[in-house]
Amino acid sequence: SSGAFDISDYQVDFPLNMDYEKQFELLNCGKRYITFSYGVSDPLKNGKMQTKMWPRENFEKLNVYLKNEFPDINLIQVDAKFVDKVKGVDKYVMGENLEVVKYVLKNAFCHIDCEGGLVHIASQLGTKCFVVFGPTPVSFFGYKNNTNFAPKTCSECCGIVRDWYTRCYKYGDARCMKETSAEEVFFEVKDYIKMNSEK
Repeated sequence: SSGAFDISDYQVDFPLNMDYEKQFELLNCGKRYITFSYGVSDPLKNGKMQTKMWPRENFEKLNVYLKNEFPDINLIQVDAKFVDKVKGVDKYVMGENLEVVKYVLKNAFCHIDCEGGLVHIASQLGTKCFVVFGPTPVSFFGYKNNTNFAPKTCSECCGIVRDWYTRCYKYGDARCMKETSAEEVFFEVKDYIKMNSEK
């Protein structure tokens, strides 16, 4: 880190709108649940996926591990309505009003995602996040209270080329996002759930 953007206070005022609490309750997410976001899959419908997305097969493998280990915890995909649905989910919250989504994230046991908007919202609402990083730098976008998975070889190409968010200029595909395995994320999430379930 260069120190040019040293930020000591990561908290912002992020209030919940009470008018949407009832809508959240009607979703019936369950007593305990984990949220995740697959991300912005192909927003322009031009066949170009964002390079900072964790592969869908990793999410699906992770969902199997989590359901086998914690069958009583619901898995909820929270995304825009045009995002592809991931298998192994108990409930899809797709295209909901952002105010409702804030309640969903606030009450989640934890949130799993790539670096993006829902991580910032969940983190400000006090929800622990497990975040897979690739093109964007952990040092700038990572929160200390989250578990951040950094790539092992190539990373942080954000902004180097104009279309970095849809094209890996070095390998042709986003190898950085494939380096974090479903098993690696599962072990961290499992430890967190077990540690916090015993309190």
